[in-house]
Amino acid sequence: MICLSSKTIMILKEDGTRMQFDTEALQTKLIKCCLMAGVKEFWIAEDLTNAVENALSYQAEKGIFFTDKEINILISQMLNDSGNHDIGAAFRTTTEGSFSDINMTEEHSIRKSIEKGLNISNDELYRISDKVYNACRNLGINNAPENLLFELAKFYRNENKELPTIPNIIVNPGKDTKWIATRVEILDKLSAKTKELISFGMIDFSGIGSIFPSVKLEIKLSQIAKYYQIEGVITELQLFPCFPVAVDALNEIISVIRENLSKFHSDIKQNDMIPIYLKFSDIYFFAEKYFGVKLSAGERFCKELATTFAENLKDGVQIKIIKI
Repeated sequence: MICLSSKTIMILKEDGTRMQFDTEALQTKLIKCCLMAGVKEFWIAEDLTNAVENALSYQAEKGIFFTDKEINILISQMLNDSGNHDIGAAFRTTTEGSFSDINMTEEHSIRKSIEKGLNISNDELYRISDKVYNACRNLGINNAPENLLFELAKFYRNENKELPTIPNIIVNPGKDTKWIATRVEILDKLSAKTKELISFGMIDFSGIGSIFPSVKLEIKLSQIAKYYQIEGVITELQLFPCFPVAVDALNEIISVIRENLSKFHSDIKQNDMIPIYLKFSDIYFFAEKYFGVKLSAGERFCKELATTFAENLKDGVQIKIIKI
């Protein structure tokens, strides 16, 4: 399954050109790291992916872009800071070259690493690598991780660019659980009607994780069709009047989470705005069955349909479409 975000995020390649950030590849990689570490809580991978995607998007809006290596360093720091040291160790072993030690006694090695990691001009490259080399000699550093080299290079570059900051991270490794609010705690506060739609399989949601608190909702359009006993090929005008039952239930889930966040976790204030993700897990199947739209030509149609549905929610959401 491939998660497609509703927005395109660009990152820097080694030559300074831009490429699309692959969120699905990152989430898959993090799930594999969880397995390597013997951790079965795969929500950690989803939360981390959402956190990185959210941070990169925010920075991109300000015209700031990051390389793969800088993003890998950020993820490693997040895993360690949140107490997931085993997953962090697995992540570093699967990230070839990003965390390997550099020989700091050879200026050529330093220059080569800086050139690959930072997009800077040739004159500036020699000036910065010279400063980093001399600093390491004065400090007696013979070998160091590449992320230390990058931080020194940024310092001597005398610019304000830093790794993207991730708001809303709750780091509390001392607790027995990494959940701010479990699914059961939230479910207990919902109305009977919303619980009925969850049992029916039309909508669903996840608990609030502590790594990157976010509201993760899911909608199955095929279950809306089943709920209203829709058969055969239909038009959009026939479908849209069926949206409110699911929209109202999802709005209730969002409201319950918002109203109880400060009760679920003392570090979160009631007015804190945590991101909301809405996942359409069967939209391509639905589009083909009920609209006769094939995947090859229907991706745009599906995104427009998802956007139309999401616009009915009270809070702004980030759309994720699942392609099976």
